[in-house]
Amino acid sequence: MMRLFILSFVCIFGFLGCRSNPVKTESFWMTDSQYAPIVIAQTQRAAQYSGFYNTVDLRATLLRRALLEAQSQQLARIYRWNLQKFGVEKQKIFDKSNERSQVFLSFFTPDRKNDDLNKKATQWRIYLDVGDVRYEGKATKLTNSTSELVGLYPQHTRFSTPYMVDFPIPVDNLTGVAVKFTVT
Repeated sequence: MMRLFILSFVCIFGFLGCRSNPVKTESFWMTDSQYAPIVIAQTQRAAQYSGFYNTVDLRATLLRRALLEAQSQQLARIYRWNLQKFGVEKQKIFDKSNERSQVFLSFFTPDRKNDDLNKKATQWRIYLDVGDVRYEGKATKLTNSTSELVGLYPQHTRFSTPYMVDFPIPVDNLTGVAVKFTVT
């Protein structure tokens, strides 16, 4: 009986000793409920059907300045960056945006041979019309995990292929101008 009492006592204190304190997050990081509407506001969806069958489904998210700001905070929250790391990574994001604009494309087609946006011999063409000027995009297939991509782009699903499409125009040139994204 005494052994049972001692064993119970050790187990109880053992479990209590394994308790961990919650990780303190920075108060200025966005929550998922604050971040998702910003992404959704910059996302458009297009789907094409042949009868009941889906032939193509795409969701395109234009990475404008406000979204890049929110995305840097989302990354900081997900990866638990300190303020110094946050400043460095945010600067990298904005430096890249001064050179080019990007669109995250969640692309689905049931025929795998047509899911080749990143290849030179692809049948697809991707354009960004900014005002009266048309820019052709270059797609890169992303290799990030699905959970990481869904954290940044909630509209992305595991059934779609993630692409990042680059256009040779700075992000700031997209402000105050009609912008149209086209996949043909």
